[in-house]
Amino acid sequence: MRASREALDVHEALMIGPEGADLALAEAMLRLTFGYGIHVAPARTIGQGLDLLLGGMPDLILLSDELPPQDDAMGVMPILRRRGYHGPIVVIGPQGGRDRVKVLRAAGAADALVRREVEGARFAEAILAAGTHGPTQSSPQTGSRVNI
Repeated sequence: MRASREALDVHEALMIGPEGADLALAEAMLRLTFGYGIHVAPARTIGQGLDLLLGGMPDLILLSDELPPQDDAMGVMPILRRRGYHGPIVVIGPQGGRDRVKVLRAAGAADALVRREVEGARFAEAILAAGTHGPTQSSPQTGSRVNI
């Protein structure tokens, strides 16, 4: 896992999605991958996530493909981009398969996981893919990273 830590160097992560075992497991996997010093900010709704982005841009966003009341990653990713986030987004959802991953990647996701893939090697692969998705973004106001 050391290679993924060096490839992406995540210090700040934002997790957007309803409370659930898959996001709790994803947070644990982030901590295993990047160390326990990583700051992981939870947002249970897209509104909370957008509010957190006002405070600064994270290195990585983990986005649920099911957001209350009826949003999904396809509808939310453009909103995150318009808000100024241009870093990697990894989507976690109930649906999988090559077609869904292809659609989500075309829409701007670095990668997509099915819930059952969160624990294990597939999570590490998604994080490695996120590391090749582009540079970590800076805060538009100051040019430096800001804790969220």
